[in-house]
Amino acid sequence: MHIIVQPFHNKKKTASYEWFCVCVLTGIKASGIQPRIVMSIVAVRFIILPVLGIFIVRGVVDLGLVPSDDKLLVFILLLQYSLPPAMNIGM
Repeated sequence: MHIIVQPFHNKKKTASYEWFCVCVLTGIKASGIQPRIVMSIVAVRFIILPVLGIFIVRGVVDLGLVPSDDKLLVFILLLQYSLPPAMNIGM
């Protein structure tokens, strides 16, 4: 079952939209990505990086590179390590 989205009447774009829809409909099982790889990425992004960020920010504050009385700056630095990448762009 293929769903073809054709917002434009351009034949070159139709082929790329068809390919995109086929990829979306097949999902992760047909893509060949192993669940272990997906779980590794999730673990690094949501567990390891925030913990690493806490140690890095704490070290920077202890070295005196960031003033320890500026709680808002320390909070923003910690927040940078805990948000998804798309949210980091908006900050």
